Amino acid sequence: MGRDKTKSRAKGKGKATSSNSSVGTERSARSEEMMTQMAQLNSTMERHMVETIRFTEYMLLMQDVRHLDPEDQEEARIMKASIREKYNLKRN
Repeated sequence: MGRDKTKSRAKGKGKATSSNSSVGTERSARSEEMMTQMAQLNSTMERHMVETIRFTEYMLLMQDVRHLDPEDQEEARIMKASIREKYNLKRN
C-alpha cells in the first residue's frame, strides 16, 4: 500500500472493505443489544426502588412512636399522614 492510501485510510477516507463493513455492522448490532440490556436493567432497578420505598413507608406506618418525645411524635404523625394520603389509605 502506498503512502497516500495509508494516510487516507488513517483519516477514514479510504474505501470500506467488506471486512470493515461487516465489523461495523457487528459493532452496531452489539451496541444495539447492549442498549436494550441497559434499558431492561434500568427498568428493573426502577421497579426495585419503588418496591423498596413502598416497603420502607409501610414499615414507618407500622412503627410505634409512643416512646418518642412529643416533637418527634408530631413529626412521625405528619409523615404517617403523608404516606396514608400518598397511597389513599384510610385510618381505622
